[in-house]
Amino acid sequence: MTNLKRVATISIIIFALTLGVTACTANNKMVDSFGANERRQDDESRTNYIANGDRNNTKSEENKQIVDWSEHLNFKWRFKGALPYQYLVGGTNNTLLVLGDDGGLSGYHEDSMLYGINRRTGEQQWSVYGESSPMSFFIDEEEATITVSTSIDKSPSVKKIALDSGKILWEKHPESWNNYSGIKIAGTDDAVLVNLYKYSNQQLIGKLVALNELNGIVLWERGLEPGERLLNIQRPLKWAVVAGPKAIKALDFVTGKVIWRFQTNMETANFRDGFDRTMVVADPRIWGKQQANHYWFSTKDQFVLLDLDTGKVLDKIKNNRDQRIIVVNEDYIMIHHIRGSSSQPDIHSILYSLKTHKEVWESPWDIKAALFEDNSLYYLTGDRATKVNLANGKELWSIPYATEFFKQPILVDSELIIPGKEVMTVLDSKTGNYLYQVKDLSVEDVEGRFLLNYYAMLTKLGDEIYVGGANGLVKLTI
Repeated sequence: MTNLKRVATISIIIFALTLGVTACTANNKMVDSFGANERRQDDESRTNYIANGDRNNTKSEENKQIVDWSEHLNFKWRFKGALPYQYLVGGTNNTLLVLGDDGGLSGYHEDSMLYGINRRTGEQQWSVYGESSPMSFFIDEEEATITVSTSIDKSPSVKKIALDSGKILWEKHPESWNNYSGIKIAGTDDAVLVNLYKYSNQQLIGKLVALNELNGIVLWERGLEPGERLLNIQRPLKWAVVAGPKAIKALDFVTGKVIWRFQTNMETANFRDGFDRTMVVADPRIWGKQQANHYWFSTKDQFVLLDLDTGKVLDKIKNNRDQRIIVVNEDYIMIHHIRGSSSQPDIHSILYSLKTHKEVWESPWDIKAALFEDNSLYYLTGDRATKVNLANGKELWSIPYATEFFKQPILVDSELIIPGKEVMTVLDSKTGNYLYQVKDLSVEDVEGRFLLNYYAMLTKLGDEIYVGGANGLVKLTI
């Protein structure tokens, strides 16, 4: 295994900008913003803030500007895997799933591991080696087993594992699968569907193989149309979902019968799932015993939210020139609306309600990360951290906060924790005042792993906080 040592040159750009937030109602727009002079005076009056969130700018220990989280919170355990970086990629009430990664890119990425960790003690229960190829998995409805796919030395395989012990219940890797370089899976209570694929003349080709969930016996198999691929989700699905250039369709796992079909124009490169998505920023982790029944697809000209059980369109939004959406929660998304030319794009951000199917308000800034809590929205634009009233966009506070690295903030009581490149910065969520930086834990930003960095480096589950990265995986409680 190869551990790479890299030196990252951080280019830091600090701007003092005015922020205007536009609130949209059905037929008119209300504007609430600070004038430039008011914002400048407000910034200058703050002596207790940090302008750069990507490096350690803390003041003296005497001013309590630096804090050890292992002392500030309740330190429970630290899991240190065999590889440099650890990400929390899923789990159940008893077992956490941790992805170990070597941090390399392209030909320098050689090793990855999937670990099953005891949630209470942090002890390793099992591991699956994945080499450099992507691994996919899903947890059964009773949270007793996990099915994992790997492709080591371009030899695809599937194994079903007992979550608590790591015992292999069955494994499938027939020699005929070696004709394919990649594999991904999806499942239900009765069957596991395997998507074997490879690229030929720059075109994605593959086939589906359905396996009995209890013993891995083949139920059926069939070829896929060029460009078609299987949707992988961490929990059981009612139907298997396959997306291709011309349509998205659902299949019965056991029989292969087509249940529903949604005609659309889709670029194959836009159809990604798990932590590989780029056009839709959404946390792929599912906590608790539930089925995933809706999904955002990015097509050539729109974003479509489909009910995976029925194929019904729940919502759709026009997509002009590589727009992106951030799924804030089940009720709201943030739309990056691109104006201007492709060489000089002007990106505005629109908060959109999935309940009313209307724009709620618009910000003239490119919102990179957002957190919804207690009828307020906290967001980062790259040069400011801001809190607004969710209903009307009215600004409650805004401070200079420069960062080039975006991850999901979390809220711990009245403390807003913003993960940056080297440090985590903590603000008073009520006032925006700078409180401290975390001294003993760093979340980092590993190149080429956008959603892993965004969601899986820092996670809050109830009163539990998990910090990944080069720290290993650390569990703290409030």
